[in-house]
Amino acid sequence: MDRDNCGLRFTEGCDGALDHSFRLGHQYDSGDYYCVLARTEHGLIPGKAKPHGHHCWYPYGGEEHECEDFEWISANGHGVLLKENRGEGDEAPEGALLIGVQNDDPYYVAVAHVEEGDVPGKSKDGRCWYSHGGEEKNAEHFSYVIGRHGRLFDGVKIHLESQHGSNVRLTDDNGIGGNGGEGHWATWIVQRNEHDGTIRLQNDKRNDRFLAIRKCGLTSGSGGRYCVLRPNFHKNGTVSFASVNFPGRHVGINEDMEPRDPKQTGTGINARFNIIVKEE
Repeated sequence: MDRDNCGLRFTEGCDGALDHSFRLGHQYDSGDYYCVLARTEHGLIPGKAKPHGHHCWYPYGGEEHECEDFEWISANGHGVLLKENRGEGDEAPEGALLIGVQNDDPYYVAVAHVEEGDVPGKSKDGRCWYSHGGEEKNAEHFSYVIGRHGRLFDGVKIHLESQHGSNVRLTDDNGIGGNGGEGHWATWIVQRNEHDGTIRLQNDKRNDRFLAIRKCGLTSGSGGRYCVLRPNFHKNGTVSFASVNFPGRHVGINEDMEPRDPKQTGTGINARFNIIVKEE
């Protein structure tokens, strides 16, 4: 996979992690970790970094190495998920991120599922290595990091399918409902800010209405600050949407298909949506 054309964003380690960087790891002894690429004399090696750290760790030659020269990997509006390997020698799944290189050999970005937790590492030929406690270790159980491209790019028309089975729609009175089908009322056009990864969702039936979170709850707006949302991509491929204007409030649909109070909505099942690209 050509990293220049994979649809992802790479930023310098010293710049800090972005909101949509790949925080896919968690060690029981030290908390969350991001998947990163370490720049080394041996190549660009997949490794791990702490959320607010200025250095990373990567596995090489039987040891855990520390490095200050590295890159954060960011989704930049695309989906990302983990897909488990089926055994040694198993072929990597479609979309697996083959963006590392070590001594001229390509390596996949991976997450090892081991006794220390879920640890970002590298994979090749159905095998996985990760670093912990000063050592390079092998993991029999691991997942490939999959990039799911083109799901929230600018101009795409989508349905927001809730975990309760129907799509989010605009209602006749400019409210929001969770009982939509596949028509124009339940179709949303993505307006994407490429600089910060935020989006607005414009209704396909009523182009003057956008999905919005206001003080009164989940509703529609005319495209202003209440309509600016930040997507959060989950490991199972679903996406939740946080208000930029009201931090901590999210788009949500209850089991009865009614809109959920954003103040009472986190990133659980009621706030997670399948992004379905509408075929023209």
